[in-house]
Amino acid sequence: MQKFIIYTDGGARGNPGLAGAGAIITDAAGRELKKAHKHLGAMTNNEAEYEAVILGLDVLKRLKGAAAVKQAEVEVRLDSELVARQEQTGRPLSAFNFCPHPAGEKSPRRSLGQSSNGRAS
Repeated sequence: MQKFIIYTDGGARGNPGLAGAGAIITDAAGRELKKAHKHLGAMTNNEAEYEAVILGLDVLKRLKGAAAVKQAEVEVRLDSELVARQEQTGRPLSAFNFCPHPAGEKSPRRSLGQSSNGRAS
């Protein structure tokens, strides 16, 4: 089974403020496969952290294909306590008082099978 490691980080200048997200994808041996970054506009630090994870997963899917990624072991390394706690507990985001977008706005949250418009380098 293939293994990939995705390192992510997101942040905002101010909270909320102008935000960005980045991801680096490596193979199990630590060889860098791809870097990606995305300007996010105005959002909170927590939202930017989630966007960084989404960006990394989307780029990995484009790089290796959805079928290969579904069969692979994917490890995501990040410094966001909120994202890590939510993933570990499986609790919905609402349990952490996290509302990514005001009512009526389209959420950028996507499944692994959908595309992102983040730039990969």
